[in-house]
Amino acid sequence: MREVMIALEAFGIMVALVVLYGNIFEVHNKKKRDRNYTISVVLVIIVQFVDLFAWWLMGKSEYYFLLWGLHYVRHALACTVSVYFVYYLWTLVSECHPLPKWSAVVMVAFSGPMILFLLYLSLKNRVFIIQDGYYVPQDLHYTTLIYLAYTLVWAFLLICYNARYLGRRKTLVTISYLLLPALAVVWQYYHPQGSLLYIAFSYSMLIVYVILQAEHEMEYQSRENSLIEASTR
Repeated sequence: MREVMIALEAFGIMVALVVLYGNIFEVHNKKKRDRNYTISVVLVIIVQFVDLFAWWLMGKSEYYFLLWGLHYVRHALACTVSVYFVYYLWTLVSECHPLPKWSAVVMVAFSGPMILFLLYLSLKNRVFIIQDGYYVPQDLHYTTLIYLAYTLVWAFLLICYNARYLGRRKTLVTISYLLLPALAVVWQYYHPQGSLLYIAFSYSMLIVYVILQAEHEMEYQSRENSLIEASTR
């Protein structure tokens, strides 16, 4: 299990790094959603490095405090990643149809208190404990999953409500963007010791980059070519 998770996280990091490179250096005419997308990818890379390091140290009881810190940071970053992950969708929808800022605040406002509440529960050993160098979930280990589910449901409702502005293609793409993390949340509920959540985030970023971000770049290149042709006539 340990070796498999390390390999999966390492591959997920490589995928996210390729996506990050493409979004920074290959996408021109950047918009607000491109900046949010870049931040989301960076956060996904960081949390995958944290998770990989935690798996690498698994079973080494002499690193108790480091393991505890890594697993808390992993939980806290999951909340942060989910916020930016969904906020990217908010900015994408806003390009098609202006949205009131309060609709984003409703989602973001809970992230700070949630991270502090998670720290409190972790210090009380209610989320997890480190036993002989191993991560052992406790009775409130699903606290993070509740917040993740909340952000994903919020995003799904946002997409469905604005589907007429997004169009069929973008609606299907954005729903698929949520699909892998949603499946990973269900998996983690039943298998809390082997999280696939961060890998799911990484692959979702790849899906969106290939379909939406690349399309955005092609539109930009098409406009540039049209202007060049018009200027040479």
